[in-house]
Amino acid sequence: MGRKTKKTTETFHFATCKYCEREMDRGCVKHWYLIDGKEYEAIKNGDDGNKGTCHDCNARQGEYHHPGCDMEICPVCGEQIIGFHDCDVTEVILANE
Repeated sequence: MGRKTKKTTETFHFATCKYCEREMDRGCVKHWYLIDGKEYEAIKNGDDGNKGTCHDCNARQGEYHHPGCDMEICPVCGEQIIGFHDCDVTEVILANE
């Protein structure tokens, strides 16, 4: 059984981050999380133990994950930030660029 291929002239686009409003073909801008009433800087890809480019948000080593990335960890407890943990994440604060 053969495979069919189809040429396309469409341009591939990455999803757009709702926070920095850039395509997610690279990391996000510097940001902080308001957790339990205190500001904590987000942890960069690589500083979280991840090696290489993030499979979810395409952050390279030394870049920030995009908020909502399933690989980003909580700067307080070290658990997955979008997962179930005891920290109360209430706000994302972006750096002015």
